[in-house]
Order: sequence, then structure tokens, then C-alpha cells
Amino acid sequence: MKVIDIIVPVYRGLAETRRCVESVLGSANRQSYELIVINDCSPEPEITQWLRDRASEGAFTLLENEHNLGFVATVNRGMQLHGDRDVLLLNSDTEVANNWLDRIVAAAASDDRIGTLTPFSNNATICSYPGFCQSNDLPQGATVASLDAVFSEANRGLTADIPTAVGFCMYIARACLDEVGYFDAETFGRGYGEENDFCLRASKCGWRNLLVADVFVFHEGSVSFSTECTALQQEAMVRLVQKHPDYPRLIRDWIQADPLQMLRRNIDMARLNQGNRPAVLFVAHNSAGGTYKHMRDLAVVLGERLNIFLLEPVGSAVQLSWLNTGECLTATFDLAEEWSRLLDILQRLGIQRVHYHHVMGYRPDTLNLHKALGIPCDITLHDYYLLCPQVHLSDASSRYCGFPQRVACDSCLQERPVDGQLSIAEWRAQYRALMNSADRVFCPAQDVMDRFRTVFDKARYVYAPHPVVGDAELDRVREIDVKDRPIRVACLGALPEIKGVAVLEAAAVDARKQNHRVEYHLIGYGSYKLKERPEANLVVHGQYDNARLHELIDTIAPDIFWFPAQVPETYGYTLSEVLAAGYPVAVTDLGALAERVAGRPNSWACPLNTSPAAWNAFFLSLAGELVPAQNYVPDTRSDFDYSEHYWPAESNESSAVSVTAEDFLPVGIPVLENGHFAGSRLSRAIHYFVTTKVGRMLSARIDTAHKDKVKSMLRL
Repeated sequence: MKVIDIIVPVYRGLAETRRCVESVLGSANRQSYELIVINDCSPEPEITQWLRDRASEGAFTLLENEHNLGFVATVNRGMQLHGDRDVLLLNSDTEVANNWLDRIVAAAASDDRIGTLTPFSNNATICSYPGFCQSNDLPQGATVASLDAVFSEANRGLTADIPTAVGFCMYIARACLDEVGYFDAETFGRGYGEENDFCLRASKCGWRNLLVADVFVFHEGSVSFSTECTALQQEAMVRLVQKHPDYPRLIRDWIQADPLQMLRRNIDMARLNQGNRPAVLFVAHNSAGGTYKHMRDLAVVLGERLNIFLLEPVGSAVQLSWLNTGECLTATFDLAEEWSRLLDILQRLGIQRVHYHHVMGYRPDTLNLHKALGIPCDITLHDYYLLCPQVHLSDASSRYCGFPQRVACDSCLQERPVDGQLSIAEWRAQYRALMNSADRVFCPAQDVMDRFRTVFDKARYVYAPHPVVGDAELDRVREIDVKDRPIRVACLGALPEIKGVAVLEAAAVDARKQNHRVEYHLIGYGSYKLKERPEANLVVHGQYDNARLHELIDTIAPDIFWFPAQVPETYGYTLSEVLAAGYPVAVTDLGALAERVAGRPNSWACPLNTSPAAWNAFFLSLAGELVPAQNYVPDTRSDFDYSEHYWPAESNESSAVSVTAEDFLPVGIPVLENGHFAGSRLSRAIHYFVTTKVGRMLSARIDTAHKDKVKSMLRL
């Protein structure tokens, strides 16, 4: 049996290097190999010592560069060590499992013109899974070994031509190296681009670059050059295009066609079939915001026990997605043509419950989706859409309309009519059956429940605050200690008029006019072009990165956060961020915000009609004295816990899943022939056309028998 050289260049990252080396040594391969680790003069002494210790035990062959040669020259040194062996280049931030090498070598033996082979990975651009051309975390509950086992079975023996290998794990045939030469160290010395250049040179010599579809290798990504990888990649791309001007077009066209889609879907289907978890369908609008965050949080909380799917409108169609953390499975259905097909797929997915989070943007028969499937449903109230088409209970001036005390709803609708010129009674009547049919109507605040009960009195309400994912609310509130400076008041998030952007601006103008020692900060942006003006004590920080929000807040160092909402909110995720950081808070005495801060120290609910001048007077009163920090116990009035009560353990029976990859692909995706994707230029053009909206609509009108004939004729 021939011997394969597995070459691992090392520079930084002891933990990642140990994981990589130990995973290679611990994998269960029959193929003979020599593990060659090359220390490229690492600046981390602990790496050098660990490598020497393990090499002295005979675990692997260790080469050490006296001076740092750079990634490409280091790899070339390893490939030149044995001139008669195929090589496998493996980054030091990877992890392998099972008999991964056996499967790669088997694929290499299938054709003597195979030059390079690359497996699937979580972080491998065109070879990435679950998300194509992106860096992915491992799917929730998966390990490298368990995921690789799925690839081994679901894509057994399958390969696909790719335009270039991906260097994190790259098998190169010795005959290909002999003809094409080694990596271009002079051009790509520090790394990035060298494998692309090699593969393009190999292709011109008639060698094939293949994806090994039945192997998965984990890749951390950019450990050695994490602080400078972007600059290196940009420099490498310039050099690569200089050598190969057609490279950008080649990659763009290939990505647009996405011929690996079927192979990724095979894995999705296999994992769905083996998961043995009950399935729930969320129904929602396609807008970002609190609704979407809540659904994502539920997917985290419930994802170990449930498969969660999301249905959302996309124009006249709907998109079905696998919502569990880390998943990227989607499919689009034209409701006018594919309603029956959608129902069939939902049944075969084993959906046991429909959970309506929002019904804006759907045609009326979607409200009976649970009845069409013959299963129960739940509802979560994220706003007041089912009560009023104005959604937020706002009047024409973007202020609270007064519901339920005020009874001028029809005149409001006449002023701002909805589609169909419905009266308020007609509007509510179309949702009454849905509300009454739900097993549970989840309300994130008692205030929400009380308002809805005035109209839908027969619904079965459950008071259920949204689950906390991330930082929990602190049990200690910071003190306000201003001393000899202006008090800093911060507003957080996107601030439309209903959330008080005009009140903020007016208060900031009044503070400057009256020379008050109050300094306002908007961490976010307003609904209109809110500017920092000489006549306003206001700093607008603009849109922020959620991952760095608390770093930004610490830089600003607010004394108190202010939520000047002009309508009753139903929850408020921006408030959650502030509570988690333990800041003092001021809100208007309306809706869920006031409810959530009730009884919390250093937290105030002020009247809705408080004037800008009165707000300034209020904040100045806080600046005049030290308000001490206090311990407290956050409100726990609700007995409902999503992790315990949403899907009780005794209800954990799952339905059999019988979907296939074709159910989640546009009709016409190329199939496999002799273990790899094949297809003429015409077939690829048809494949691209049926992925477009027009193509999907036309394809839906063709029966399966005729589609099969076309596929056969074109050998798709």
C-alpha cells in the first residue's frame, strides 16, 4: 500500500494545533500515512515545546524552520520531502474524524486525471456546509465526528468538479505536482491564493479539481494570521487576477450556478431523517426586529429537542427555512401554484404544531394552515396587528390612540384606510377564528394580554415573557453619580416617531436653549435624518454592531437609559440589553416597558404626556443627588418557562420524516452521473433559469413526467 504524506504547517495556536494533530493520530484509517508537522519558527514557545515532546514519542515527523519561511515555502518544503508520494495539506486549525483519509484516497483512485481533492467543511468558501460560501458554526448538537458520519453515508462515493481546491485540506496527486510544479512561493509567500493559482495551472494541463462529497473536516479559520488575514487575502487576490484574469468570472459563474446544492441538501435530509425530533412550524412576516429575534432565541432554547421550521412571505411566494441554530436549508413555493405541494412537504416533514408569530403579508387561507394540516396551533402576540391594522396602536400623529378606552377606531381607519376598506369590526372578525382556535396565545407582558382580552375574550392566553438567551438581567443596578459634569442620557436602537425620536430631539434642543447640564446620546438612529445640531445637546452615534454594543456603551458611559416610547410596546429587546448591563432606566408609563421596570431600583416610569422641558427637569433632579445602587430580585410572576412547558417531555414523540433533497431544490438541478456532476452547457443554462422566479413559475406548470423526459434528453 502506498504511503500518503499528511503535511501540517504550524505557526500559532497551541490549542488548535493539538486538536488537529491528535485528531489525525486518533482517526480510524486503514490507509498508510506519515504525519509531517513543520514548525515555521513559531513565536509561541509552548507550541515548539509541545511539538518536540510529541515528536520524541514517535507520534509524527517534526521539521523545524530555522527562520520563518512563510506558509507557502513551508508547504513546499513538506511536499518536496518524498518525491514519490501523494500529499495532503492540512491546516493546523482543522479537525478530522473517523476514516476520513480512506475516503479521500478512494476518491483519488477513481480517475488518474484527478489533480486535487477537497472535502466539505464548515469554513471552506465554495465547499462550506451548511451555508454556501460562508463561515459556519457546527449545527446545534452536532460534533465533527457525528457530522462526518452523516457525510460518509448520505454522499457515499460522490464527488463533484470544482473550479479550485480550498487549501485548508487539500489532497494533491504526485503526478499532478510533477507536471504542474509546486506552489508559487515568490508570488504568494505569506499565504492565500497559492492553492487557487496551483489549481488553475493544473486545469490548464488537463487535471481535475474535485470535491470529495462524503468527507467533512472542521476548519476554525485564520488562526495563524487572524489579525492580518483580510489584508493578506486582498493582496493575494490582486496577484491572482494578474496571473489569471478570467478567475473572477470563473468563480462568479460557478457560484451563481451552485452545482453543489444537491450534495448539501443530501446532508440536510439525512440529518432530518436521523434526528428523531418532533417538528414545529413558525409562521411570521419577513421583517427583521423583535419577532425574528424571539424566534431565533426559541430555536436556541428548544433546538436540542425540536426541529423548528419557519414560513415567511416573499412577494407572492413563501419561503420555508430550517430555523434551528446553524442550519441553512430553504425552499421557495409559489402559493398560487404550489399550495398543495407545500402542504405535502410540511406533512412529510412531520410538522406537529403551527406557531403563528405574525400573519402580515399572507393571504387568508394561510390562517387555516394548521387546519389544513390537521394539527394544533399557538400564537405569540408581538404587536397589535390582530387588533388593529395600525399595528402599534398609534394615531395619525404617531402617538398612542388610547385603546381600549377610546372608541374612534372606524374614524381612524377612514383617515388611514387598509386594503379592502375594512371597518375595525371586519378587520377583527377575520382573525377571531384563528385566535379562538389556538391552544395557547402567548403574551410577553400582562399589559398585552389585558388589551387583547377586551376584543378576543374567548382566547386561551398564557403570560409568557420571552426567554433570555445571552446575558441575564443583573440583580444589581448601577448608581447615578454625576458630580461635576452633565448627566448623560442615552437612547438605544432604531428610534422611529412612535418610539419618541421627536421627543428626544425636542428635549435636546430645550437642554441647549436653557443651558441645562443634560447631554443626550442616541446609540442608533432616528426615523428621519436626525442630525447633531449646534442648538441641541445631542450626539447621534448611528447604527452599531450588536457584537460590540456593550463596548460602545462603555465608551459613552451613560448615567441612565431613556425609552421615550409614545405607544405601548409589547416587550422591548433594547430594554433587555440595558437591564442585562444593570443601567438605571427611565420609560414612559405605558405598556410592557413600564411593566418590566416596575419595582426595579433606579428605574422610573414617567407620564406619557411629559413635556421635553419636564423631561430635562426630571433628569436634572437625578443629577443633583447620588442615587445608590441596590440589590433586587427581577420579576418572576409568570409560571411559564419555554424550556420546560413549551414542549413537555411526554409530548416528545416524533413523526417520520420522508422528504428528499429534490423537495428543497428548484426543478432541474443537475443529478449525479458516475459519481460526479455532469451536464452540457445547455443543461447548465436550464438549471440556472429554473432557479429564477420566472423559471420556478414555469417549472411549476410542467408535470413530473415531462420534466423527467427533459432531464433524460439533456442527461441532467
